[in-house]
Amino acid sequence: MGDFKGFQGDVLRHARSSLGQEPSELSNGEWFRAVALAARDRLLEGRLQTEKRYRATRRKRVYYLSMEFLVGRLLEESLINLGLLDDARRALDPLGVDFDAILRAEPDAALGNGGLGRLAACFLESMATLGIAGFGYGILYEFGIFRQAIVDGAQRERPDQWLRFGSPWLVERPDESCLVPL
Repeated sequence: MGDFKGFQGDVLRHARSSLGQEPSELSNGEWFRAVALAARDRLLEGRLQTEKRYRATRRKRVYYLSMEFLVGRLLEESLINLGLLDDARRALDPLGVDFDAILRAEPDAALGNGGLGRLAACFLESMATLGIAGFGYGILYEFGIFRQAIVDGAQRERPDQWLRFGSPWLVERPDESCLVPL
């Protein structure tokens, strides 16, 4: 329990400066983005401090490459890991925002669909828990794996457009990108 007023201020700042909207006009999905961006600010600060420490100590690192990372929804877990879950609820309650509806508004990251993706995510979680310096690299699937439905007895696949509104968890780094010829 700590700085719920500071967190509330950061959420409101992101509503205005990152989303360009008045908080009174936000949908649950937009509240999700504002809360996630406020959490991401804190996560990135921790990441930068960790990176600085690793460079100073020349710490070895593990790089894990996988076609899939089945990480699921990240907001609630991130708030728990930051020690901010209760603060986030307290920050949004006086604004009349249904915190559980915001958690449900987060799209599932469509970066995997089974054992390989879950295993890769578990490896990353284990590295973090054990304090192992590690990174996961994979493919950012624009349309996810796919969604399927049975129509007239036949399977129909549709793209999973989980990124149609972007993702507050992604940090664009165009200087680090490369074209992959097909």
